[in-house]
Amino acid sequence: MRGRRVWLLSVSLADLLFLYLPIGVLILFSFNASRLSATWQGFTFQWYRALAADEALMTSLQNSLLVASVSTMIATVLGVSAAVSLERFQFRRQQVVEGALLLPLVMPEVMMGVALMLFFVTIKLPLSLVTVTLGHAAFNLPVVMVMVRARLRKLDPGLEEAARDLGATPWQAFQRVTPRARPDHRGLWDQASADRRTPAFRCGGWGEPQPGGCKPTSSEPSLRRSGSRRPARRVFCLILCFTLAFLACQPTPEDVPKNTPKTGADATSRAATTLHYFTWTDYVSDDLLNAFGKANGVKVVVDTFSSNEELLAKLQSGATGYDVTVPSDFMVSIMVKQGLLAELDLAKIPNVGLVEERLQHLPFDPENRYSIPYLWGTVGIGYDSNVIPAEPESWAVLWDPRYKGRISMLNDQRELFGAALRAMGQSANAKDPKIIEQAKAKLVSQKPLVKTYSSDNYDQLLVSGEVALAHGWGGAVARAMVERPSIKYVVPKEGATIWSDCLVVLKTSRNRELAMRFINFLLDRDVAARTTNRLLFASSNREAKPLVLAQLRQNPAVYPPDSTFDRLEWITDVGEAIKLYDRAWTELKLR
Repeated sequence: MRGRRVWLLSVSLADLLFLYLPIGVLILFSFNASRLSATWQGFTFQWYRALAADEALMTSLQNSLLVASVSTMIATVLGVSAAVSLERFQFRRQQVVEGALLLPLVMPEVMMGVALMLFFVTIKLPLSLVTVTLGHAAFNLPVVMVMVRARLRKLDPGLEEAARDLGATPWQAFQRVTPRARPDHRGLWDQASADRRTPAFRCGGWGEPQPGGCKPTSSEPSLRRSGSRRPARRVFCLILCFTLAFLACQPTPEDVPKNTPKTGADATSRAATTLHYFTWTDYVSDDLLNAFGKANGVKVVVDTFSSNEELLAKLQSGATGYDVTVPSDFMVSIMVKQGLLAELDLAKIPNVGLVEERLQHLPFDPENRYSIPYLWGTVGIGYDSNVIPAEPESWAVLWDPRYKGRISMLNDQRELFGAALRAMGQSANAKDPKIIEQAKAKLVSQKPLVKTYSSDNYDQLLVSGEVALAHGWGGAVARAMVERPSIKYVVPKEGATIWSDCLVVLKTSRNRELAMRFINFLLDRDVAARTTNRLLFASSNREAKPLVLAQLRQNPAVYPPDSTFDRLEWITDVGEAIKLYDRAWTELKLR
């Protein structure tokens, strides 16, 4: 028996280690001085200090807690009500109602999210924290209902009948005898998150639960005197909490821009003192934004995206109020066609004259009517020279079976197909359906060799040694080089992508003068140099390069040599052929 107990204890400890050791490692590496989690470079609190100083993240945390608490309250009240109705009463079409309420449990979350978004748009309810809260409540409601119904079934209905025989009202019986399905301040969280507590049957004035049922210890009059006012007070407090929570959900002027702009002097005043900047996740520098804000007497409010598709989707869904955003080259032409961009007054952006000559008159906006190049670079191959001593000259190395499981590819539709097309000797902007299909077949054949498709952390995978080859943007590979000097970067002989993220003003901007002043600030020589030193992406300002750190000027992953430009290609809008890429991309992902 003792040996069996020790064996069970050992298995339990092994399970706990398996579950919680990765979390412990993650916590430990949050104190790592290195920017990447792959290598330990000393203990530091700098990331927590940066977190506390990041206004956008703190606002996100506040919003998350607010959405969690309010949606839990809503789901608990509605879920408990639905559970009691379905369990205690019989009515026509009950199974239909029950099926409809349980539908979110079986429906894919993506479908549920899209359906909710379409519903809110249809009823013209602006997308905001209110709609996010309602969406979360809709997801949580069936969970609460299922758990409460399970608890109600364990309760002997005779107990409730006995309570009513002793003079309790139906509400008093539900509140005092029914399991903790009521929406008190503790039960709210239990029902909408997890059923962590054994039902506690209370009899209130009749005494504590006893085996075999409740034993009355007081008379009917004392029950009514002690319990008659409690429900009213609790209902009042609950209504008050809902009212305060609803008011707290209303976005403030400093929050992310509203989906429907306000009108009048109040909105005009706020627009004149606030700039809304919609940019890539890692492009934000609080020091620079604060410097612009102080110099111009305004506040810069930041929202971020992680892909061009996310940027476009958010703008297409009706989000308005942003002033400046940063789409990539091909996305500029798409946004122009959709009427999302405002024309620029170049006279108010004098730093446009300092843009690199090779970045002027680009195919997607040759006259800079709508956009100005901001940061640029190339897409190539990052590789570990300790594993691959000879510099790979061709994209074909990404199809080499010797490196199976040690290859990372960008999780980016056009770039991924661009690599395959160039390996075939074709343009990355191919429109022929047969060629696109051949590129898909080539990527399908490569898939067993690929460890991951990632656009975010392939630099960490290179540093940790988990991959030896990474298809990626040069700036990210350059950041990996800082951590692991054996990492190199090459632009294959078949050619590669040259890209530029551009500064644009949205047509919905309510302060275009301030927006163009902000663009001019970002293109300033000193500001541009500081940006390149921080992000390791080349600036479009030609006068900024001499101010950039020498090791970055000499790094081909940041500033490619002139000989490389002959084999670089811009990704352009392929028009209707994008549907072919979309279908091929989906089929590849489902393989």
